Amino acid sequence: MEDHLFDLIKSLSSREKSYFRRYSKIHGDNPDSNYLHIYNFMEKQKEYDESKLKSHFKSKPFIQYLSSEKNYLFEHLLNSLMNYHLNTTVRGKLARSVLHVDILMQRGFEKKALKILKQAKKLAYRYEEFTTIQLLIRFEEEILFSHGVINFVNRLNELEKEREDCIA
Repeated sequence: MEDHLFDLIKSLSSREKSYFRRYSKIHGDNPDSNYLHIYNFMEKQKEYDESKLKSHFKSKPFIQYLSSEKNYLFEHLLNSLMNYHLNTTVRGKLARSVLHVDILMQRGFEKKALKILKQAKKLAYRYEEFTTIQLLIRFEEEILFSHGVINFVNRLNELEKEREDCIA
C-alpha cells in the first residue's frame, strides 16, 4: 500500500529529521502531540502498514481522526522542510527573499523591500533563476507604481526591457 506521508518520512535525511524534531519543539508543540506519535511510529516502520498503525493506536481517541492527523503531520513536515531549505539552497534563499520583499511591501516599507529585491535579483541572475527574476521585476514595478517615483516611466521602460531580455 502506498502512502505519501510514509514516503516523505522515509525520504528525510538524518539532518532533516533532527531539524523536524527541533522545529516541533520550537513551535510549542507538546511532545505528546498526536502527530508526533504518528511520526515516531511511521519512522520506525520498514514498510507502510496502516493496519499496524491503527492497531498500535487503537486506544487513542485521535485514531478516529487518523486521516486528519496524518494530514496535519504532512503539512508540519513540509513546513519544517521549507524552513530547513530556506537557508541551504539558492532557490530557498531566493524564496525567502521574495517572501521578505512581499511582506515589506505589504507593510509599506518599500525602500527596504527594494534593497532586498536588488540583492535577490543579483543572486537570481547569477544562478539564472529567470522565473524569480520575473517575479522580482513585477514587485519592483508595483513599488514604482505605488510611489510614482520621479522618472519612474524611464525605470518602467528599463524593467520592461529587462523582462524581455530575461524571457529571451
